[in-house]
Amino acid sequence: MNFPVGSNRYFVVPPQAQSTAGSANPPESGEPKDATASPAQPTPSSSFVVPPEAQSSSPGGGASSDSVPPPGAPPVLTQHGGAVLTAPKVANLYLGNYWSSAAGQQDIQKNDTFSNEFGQSAMMGLAKEYGAGATQFLGSTVVGSSNTSRVTEADVQSTVKQAISSGAVKKDAQGLYNVVLPPDAVLDAGGGVTSKQGLGGFHGSFDDGTGKPVYYSVIAYSDAKGNGINFDGSSQDAVGITESHEWMEAMTDPDVNSPIAGRGLAWYDDKDNGEIGDLAIRQLPLSQTFSKDAAGFQQQLEWSNKDGLYELASKGSPPPPPPGDVTGTVAANAAFGSGKPATSSLTLDKDIKLNTLTVAVAGNHKSGKGLKVVLTSPQGTSVQLPIKQGRQLQQVLDVSKAFSGESTKGTWTLTMSDSSSKDSGTLTTWSLDAKAP
Repeated sequence: MNFPVGSNRYFVVPPQAQSTAGSANPPESGEPKDATASPAQPTPSSSFVVPPEAQSSSPGGGASSDSVPPPGAPPVLTQHGGAVLTAPKVANLYLGNYWSSAAGQQDIQKNDTFSNEFGQSAMMGLAKEYGAGATQFLGSTVVGSSNTSRVTEADVQSTVKQAISSGAVKKDAQGLYNVVLPPDAVLDAGGGVTSKQGLGGFHGSFDDGTGKPVYYSVIAYSDAKGNGINFDGSSQDAVGITESHEWMEAMTDPDVNSPIAGRGLAWYDDKDNGEIGDLAIRQLPLSQTFSKDAAGFQQQLEWSNKDGLYELASKGSPPPPPPGDVTGTVAANAAFGSGKPATSSLTLDKDIKLNTLTVAVAGNHKSGKGLKVVLTSPQGTSVQLPIKQGRQLQQVLDVSKAFSGESTKGTWTLTMSDSSSKDSGTLTTWSLDAKAP
């Protein structure tokens, strides 16, 4: 979220303003009361704040429609000459020990599924209106050895730098490294603005040392106890809604307040002092700022200049249909035995919204017992296939559930081995067939 000089720089909704009833949210903490009195050359920032007074202990379930008209004068986003992300790639960095717990792993599974689906959702049609490309999900990793009670922007930048330098995530010129905090961690943006005052998250960038930007976002684990932004009573939904807010801003205004000379503001509303994600928060009651997408995930509604609406999808230019089916076959002819597995890789070049995924495997095995076949996705998910034992192997298996929500694009790996070090066999060929809905 971005604001000019004299206002805060964060996505903050004060708890007392997080309500399902009433009019639009009041001016955010530190924000000029007269929105028309913005400076000629604002110094915006990139954070999402909903003051406590705009939040409620009994939040609602979101807007009843995927488009909402503005209750007053429509905002206007203007391109100020800055870059947009035409091929953004999202990597999730989960900070702290919580994410290794059973509850944390469940949260990761849901949020990673959303992160992958976001780039295939109808929201990408609206991003296209502003020249931004659809996001690609690069996967996730858990970082940090202990939970952190208070996280500053310097901590966020350090986390991203360490993850890249250690190889935990791959560096990409349009990478968006998304740091997700654990429950009860306080996000501190400085200047007295924290998640205890309704800060949900922010996005930014730093110089990699060679004059090139590294983009990041950070998301508070919002709850109903006064930390972050309580949208609908669900922490998982709140994380996803805040991510959709920050990611759309980072895609359409990545270099806000960039420390690198020559990089600056892109799409921004000068009158209402905000990036694309800020505008609905300014004009609408909090309960009307988000809605479920086609896959059932809550996303924030974003402003469309063309349609004059807050939307989940641009009505004038719907996103293209998902790419068609994608298949791949490998003639491996790889032997296994003496304790060494046969390993073969297959690369799919399309990322489709997955409906079904089948794997066909053919090979032979000396004893016909103790055979183990494991398929690993580009995101690192490994699944042992329920094959029927026998000396001759030729089976087709549906593995759609095992890899639900994952990207099809990238390198898949099949490993065939035997439980006995004395047994042997050959993986002759295998293939993948991914079909869109």
